[in-house]
Amino acid sequence: MCRVRDNSRYAVIETRPLSNEALAVGVLGDEIVQLGAGSPQSKSPNHPVRLVRVRMSPSRPRGKSPGGKTGPPSVGSLRIATNLLAVPAEIIAEIYRQRWKIALFFRFCKHALVRRHFLSTSRAGIELAPSCATSACLFSPLCVRG
Repeated sequence: MCRVRDNSRYAVIETRPLSNEALAVGVLGDEIVQLGAGSPQSKSPNHPVRLVRVRMSPSRPRGKSPGGKTGPPSVGSLRIATNLLAVPAEIIAEIYRQRWKIALFFRFCKHALVRRHFLSTSRAGIELAPSCATSACLFSPLCVRG
């Protein structure tokens, strides 16, 4: 499962019907597509994939640095490519949402684990530091809420 850019080219092979549950969670479309339509055969996948479109708020690209290049702005839908054909579209959308939450959690942990220096120079102290920092990350939401 991965996100597909808004400007990706693909050919629709089959349009799948949407359930009421899928419409309720913001699924806009569910299609079987061939990615890379119009691209050289060597650069496109040789098998069809499922493309689920989910409504999201439009965004504009933020440059990482002055003069840096970013992708095109979002048009208000998220395209998710997957090989899960038997899973309902609303579940695919929820899996992607949960995946994003997990990625944000690990990003938070990564930033919390960054230290300029270690508190200990022994092997045991260095091995213990990531465990302590991870525990602190896990308990920090509980401490903040009180």
